[in-house]
Amino acid sequence: MLGLIPLALVLGYLLELAGRVRQGHPRPLPPWDAYNRKLRRGAQLLLAIVVYNLPLLVINGGTTLFTQAVAGGLAGDLIGYVVMCCVTPFTLVYTLIAWPLLATGVARSIETGDLG
Repeated sequence: MLGLIPLALVLGYLLELAGRVRQGHPRPLPPWDAYNRKLRRGAQLLLAIVVYNLPLLVINGGTTLFTQAVAGGLAGDLIGYVVMCCVTPFTLVYTLIAWPLLATGVARSIETGDLG
């Protein structure tokens, strides 16, 4: 959990950097100040990433628990492979839909300055 704070700071810095590049600053690298602002914006982006990936975490976590519960012998292995073959296309399709939506939301938030 402690590693999420530096990650949020880096994400906040990334948002500020992208905003400065979008505005056409000659030196787009922002200074490392206003940590509260960077932390707040980065935490909002981190929360958005978690929310967009929550269905994947639930589905894949449930699949892993299910395959571990039935594991044992040839029948358990076959059931595990069948379940994984059914879940993998859903994971791929959901990722191909969710990540462009997340990128669009981040680009819009950089443009407007609001992550809501």
